[in-house]
Amino acid sequence: MYSDMFSFNEAYPIPDGPVDAKVHRTMNTFLERWLDSLLNEERLQRVAA
Repeated sequence: MYSDMFSFNEAYPIPDGPVDAKVHRTMNTFLERWLDSLLNEERLQRVAA
């Protein structure tokens, strides 16, 4: 689920239903940018598993 001041989107709008691929990609892109920002600001460090 993704929400901002302008919209509210769910990747799985129907419980146990198919994914909304467009919303899923948008959320993944946002997450990747946010995590990259944290890495660049050195607030987060990658660790090997």
